[in-house]
Amino acid sequence: MNRPSRVRLQSLVLASLVTFVCHPVFAQPAPAPAPAPASSPASTRPAAPIPAADQTTPRGALRVLTEGMNSGDTNAIRSVLKSDTPQESQVLDTLVGVYDATAKFGKTAEETFGAEEARKLTGDKSAMLSEQLMQLAMMPEKVEGDAAYVGEAPQQVQLAKVDGKWRVPVGKLVGDKEASQVQTVLADMKTQTKIWNDVAAEIKAEKYKTAEEAGQALQLRMMKAAMDAQGAQGAAPSTQQSSSRKPNVQ
Repeated sequence: MNRPSRVRLQSLVLASLVTFVCHPVFAQPAPAPAPAPASSPASTRPAAPIPAADQTTPRGALRVLTEGMNSGDTNAIRSVLKSDTPQESQVLDTLVGVYDATAKFGKTAEETFGAEEARKLTGDKSAMLSEQLMQLAMMPEKVEGDAAYVGEAPQQVQLAKVDGKWRVPVGKLVGDKEASQVQTVLADMKTQTKIWNDVAAEIKAEKYKTAEEAGQALQLRMMKAAMDAQGAQGAAPSTQQSSSRKPNVQ
């Protein structure tokens, strides 16, 4: 019998932010990371102090953001992410919605199926958070006045010091992407948020007998949403092309 697929919550801070920047609609291909040696235990990694969870340092701000995304703490997320335009506010609201939905999904799964079974859906969130903080501690940090850079390109986060606190400008995530491209990404993320919320509600209503059933339902809906989005993107150019043709006048 095949083991059930596991649907894990996406909660690594850099992966979370780069998910937006590197969306297939406007992503530049990133080099594949080198595989970690199988024989290297965690204890052999270089020791690095875990940054304090405060916004007095760039890494500390990213720890606040990491923990906020893991727990669905929308106030913590908003305290680090900074929006300055209506479009950036829309991006921020969408990101907050995603992490609020995934956190509630995990909580509902745990309340319904129990902590052990819920881990089949969410993974071991405590262990993942510890791993994320270790990775964050080892990331290079470069501070230039009121600007800072954490990580390495292309998966690098730029921060700005505002009123004594380090924050991540949402505009740096969006960059110079066209508004239509940004809207496509946001639409995809909103669809995923709805799926998380819908399946969480069904779990709460005891529609699924096991965590495996809930995971399969979630996967199927995510796959269908991805296929629908690809189909819509593929149809858009042909639709525009056909609408631009002039009618034949006899």
